[in-house]
Amino acid sequence: MTPEELIDHYSALAAANYSGRKVLLAGGPLAAYADQFLEGLLDSGAAGLFIAASGVGTGPLPSEDLAERIVLEGEPAHSIMEGIRGTARMLADPPPELFEALERWDAAGEAVVIGDGFSSFGEIAGRRVLGARPAEFTRLEDKVVIDAVWDAAGVARAPASVVPRDLRAVVAAFDRHDASEGVVLAADASRGWHGGAASVRWARSKSDLGSIVEAWADTADLVRVMPFLEGVPSSIHGIVFPQATAVFRPCEMLVFRQPGSPEFVYSGSATVWDPAPEDRHAMRDMARRVGEQLRATVDYRGGFTIDGVLTSEGFLPTELNTRLGAAFGQVGGALPGMSWGTLQRSLIDRVPFDHPVEEVERLVLEKADAHRSVRAVSFGRGRRMEETVNAALVTSGGGYQVVSTAEDAVGSVMVGPHVMGYFARLGFEEGHLVPGPPCSAPVARAMRAVDRHWLLGIGELEPARRVR
Repeated sequence: MTPEELIDHYSALAAANYSGRKVLLAGGPLAAYADQFLEGLLDSGAAGLFIAASGVGTGPLPSEDLAERIVLEGEPAHSIMEGIRGTARMLADPPPELFEALERWDAAGEAVVIGDGFSSFGEIAGRRVLGARPAEFTRLEDKVVIDAVWDAAGVARAPASVVPRDLRAVVAAFDRHDASEGVVLAADASRGWHGGAASVRWARSKSDLGSIVEAWADTADLVRVMPFLEGVPSSIHGIVFPQATAVFRPCEMLVFRQPGSPEFVYSGSATVWDPAPEDRHAMRDMARRVGEQLRATVDYRGGFTIDGVLTSEGFLPTELNTRLGAAFGQVGGALPGMSWGTLQRSLIDRVPFDHPVEEVERLVLEKADAHRSVRAVSFGRGRRMEETVNAALVTSGGGYQVVSTAEDAVGSVMVGPHVMGYFARLGFEEGHLVPGPPCSAPVARAMRAVDRHWLLGIGELEPARRVR
């Protein structure tokens, strides 16, 4: 099978979903809906497009002649998860201006909805959400339950204890699991799922525990405690099809530490890093085992991501994302023209699928191994940006510098508005970094340059240590 044949097959799936229907796009910022994506929906036969955007966002905005739109500005958020949850609440109980706009655009109420991929609700303003995540899928993102999945799938994991959010119980768990570098605590999902290291903390000593437990008073009932794992933060992606699980290449997760802080800083992902062949094989085998376990236990369909750390003893999983994970845009994006969102929604909605899964896996692996990328991000409250600004990244004195334009640029930077205040994204030109070693150190240096240039308040980022 050629890439073109695979893409044609999924174009037919898209046509089956959208042909002759109006499509409501809801949940993302306006800048998330690129012209190419909108044009693809219209080419698939969509009868009209309407964007219900959660803010303007960073980047070029979609052409007004492609889709009607309404921008719903919510309250400023103090974290990325607070922003996601605020959007979910707004879509679950739409404000009057959205209802009125939809009634004018789709008086019959027959439009279908493409949501943000995070939420589990099945309709917005009475219109069906395509590929809405079933609640039993979302529950598996809870970090206090996922160890049972690893055990059932027969994969190695670090020891861990799940205890009440009580200081005495957490201190006892610290004593059980501290292996000289402290422990990592993860809040449960009793107040909603969380990702991007939002409710994960590193307690280097027992003196750190009190403030963490107190800060989670309104966040969690239970806490998972496990040893701190040194090594490369990494992930492996898979897609569960009706007949088999396709698994792809390992990705480096750009997760940093900051001096004196128990928080981890999630900063994107990269496919430049190559673990040793035996570790790559073990990670892919783990993903296949877990995918098969998910299908057997909850009739799972669609993409998933296993996040973890490549330690001195091998890759140990820490969490499961029951959706197309953050790095999949780089892994699957190596196959231009392929609509992975359409595939995800079609699999969850049980659209018949009869293409050879091994061919999907082979094509994606070949393309992703040949085309490496870095997608580093930062978002925060250090500065509020009002418009999108683009710049170039050049090398300078062992580090990097941000300039307006440059013929010798080794990367690009875009900074702009976000519900938290600012959003920054940087990437390197393909070939700037040699495939093989982790790229967190050069990313940290580049982020330092971005911080200096725009005074964003990112602070010092410490990369993880490679120990294997």
